[in-house]
Amino acid sequence: MSLPAPRYPEKFTAAGGLPEVMLPIDDGEWETDQNLRTAIVTVVGADYGFDQLGGQPAPLEPASEQFRATLYGDDPADLDRRVDALRANCQAIGKGKLWTIGADDTRRWAWARLTAMPKLTLGVENVIHQPVSFAFTRLSDWQAEAITVVSQTITAPSASFALQPAGSSTVRSAVFTLKAKKASGFNAPELDNGVTGESWQSTRVAQSANSVLEVDCGRMSVRYSNDGGVTWTDDYPNFSTGPTQVSFMRLIAGTNPMTLSNAGTPNCTLEVRYYDAWL
Repeated sequence: MSLPAPRYPEKFTAAGGLPEVMLPIDDGEWETDQNLRTAIVTVVGADYGFDQLGGQPAPLEPASEQFRATLYGDDPADLDRRVDALRANCQAIGKGKLWTIGADDTRRWAWARLTAMPKLTLGVENVIHQPVSFAFTRLSDWQAEAITVVSQTITAPSASFALQPAGSSTVRSAVFTLKAKKASGFNAPELDNGVTGESWQSTRVAQSANSVLEVDCGRMSVRYSNDGGVTWTDDYPNFSTGPTQVSFMRLIAGTNPMTLSNAGTPNCTLEVRYYDAWL
């Protein structure tokens, strides 16, 4: 009886899916390394150091993902073709998605960039197989294959609801979209996260039933549309966040009690899109 393999790197793809490079798995070995961005300063005459982060978790540095395995071909010529295609496609992808697959067959992905051409090792015994190693810089947490979409109908000046990411890490790239159902359907909206203390607010008032306001926490962008999302304009000048925030808004793993406030008599839909996240 064979046991399922623990989570391992499966493929590297372009943002849109193609090209796709399936990573070899024979004799595979995966090494991940990620530093934390500390803020410890020395104080003259004092022992140890002063931690400027206080009790807060240290921010994450980009991670290094190293993967080594053996690539096989049907014959020496086929092995040459596979090596050529693998190296060319990996380099052509640029910033793409590095995918892993777990023992339960669930996939996770993270933004990553190849930082060195796949390293080849050739010895006299390598006729139809060749050791290959990959070096990636990972630029995000690992995220679920499928996006989570939560929709709330807003018809009161203050509306409360909960968001519940199912991963084990903080969601940093949620997208909040307000879609008006009438003129002034959203009116100077403010969203508060009761567990993180983070908030964002906008002075924007919906012009019509086609007005849409989008707050993208991953890209740190705010945009507004008055034709249902066909065309957009930057709306960052009308936007602000809480006074001590670095990000627009994060969602912790577990329950996040949320409150959306509006002036007047709102009539809109709030859509929240995010990927569950893991470190």
